[in-house]
Amino acid sequence: MMLNSYNVRLKIPAETPFRNLAIDSVLEVLRAAGIEADVQDDSEYETAEQERENNRASWFFLSFADDEQFLGGAFVRAHGPRTAIQRARDLGIQFCGATVECTPASDDEIAKNLPLEMRHRLLNEDEVRALGRQ
Repeated sequence: MMLNSYNVRLKIPAETPFRNLAIDSVLEVLRAAGIEADVQDDSEYETAEQERENNRASWFFLSFADDEQFLGGAFVRAHGPRTAIQRARDLGIQFCGATVECTPASDDEIAKNLPLEMRHRLLNEDEVRALGRQ
């Protein structure tokens, strides 16, 4: 039996809100169904695969918010913004519908100011504020 092969092209303009999240979500669904999928991204952002190949792992702070409030934050080790978001998902951190901001954090800052039990998990607003006072 011969299987059909299809080429699918999605054009998501660079200014689309949550563009990277949309791309990552589509890939996740296709791959979960056993469909080989890849992205040809013409933007200036690296794909998760490119981040892993081109960048050493470092710390990132992810901040989650909706239109009305801060929802939480997380410090994760990753190779860039896309792999940081992927790492948060792998840890079970749910942020559907939230705006995600990704900020690099230095190894020295993390070592001095972030206890081990506050790494790689969702932090609530009080925990993030307490860290900001340090």
